[in-house]
Amino acid sequence: MRRGSSFTPVRVTDAVLLRRVLLWTVIGLLVTVTTHELRNRLRRNSIERENMLRRTNGLASTAVELTAMLSCDDVLTTATRMAPELVSPAGTPGRRAQYTRVFGPMVHVVAQYDQSGQFATRDLPLSELPNLAEVMRTGAAVNRPIIATGAEPEVQQEIASMGLTHGVYVPVYSNGVIDGVLSVTTRGESVSPGLF
Repeated sequence: MRRGSSFTPVRVTDAVLLRRVLLWTVIGLLVTVTTHELRNRLRRNSIERENMLRRTNGLASTAVELTAMLSCDDVLTTATRMAPELVSPAGTPGRRAQYTRVFGPMVHVVAQYDQSGQFATRDLPLSELPNLAEVMRTGAAVNRPIIATGAEPEVQQEIASMGLTHGVYVPVYSNGVIDGVLSVTTRGESVSPGLF
C-alpha cells in the first residue's frame, strides 16, 4: 500500500460533466449514422446482386433455348419474349418487346411479346416512329423516351393506350445488313444506361 493515497472522490464540475456527455452523445450519433449508412449500402449491394443473378439466369436460359432451335422464326419469337426480362428494371409491370422489319416505308411486326396482352395489330409507316427511323438511318442502338408528337392521331392514341413511355431499340444485323430491330418498350420507367 502506498503512503499518502486517498480514497476521496474526485469532484467533477458541471461543465466537465456536460462536455463528457456531449462527447459521448456525438460519438453515439456518429456510430448510429455510420451503421445506418453501412446497412443501406449492404441493402443496395444485395439488390444489385439479385438483379445481376436474375439477368444471368435469364441469359443462361435464353442461350439454352436459342441454341436448341433450328427455326429462325422460333429464335426471333424466343428472343423477343426474353429481351424484356433481361433489360427491364426488376419489378417492371407489363414488360413488352417487338422484333420489327422495315419494308420500304412500312414497319412490319415479325414477333411481339407483351405481359399485359396488348399487341400491335397493323403495320405502321416508318415516318411515324422516329426512334426506329433513327436506328434504321444510323445503324446504332438508342435508349430514350418514346416520341409520339407529330405522329398520326391514331398512332399517338395507340401508344398512349398501351402506356408506353420509353424504349430501347437495337438493330440486328445479318450478313452486314440490318435484318430488323429488337425493341423493348417500358411503361413509366426508363431502362438504365447499365442495362442498356
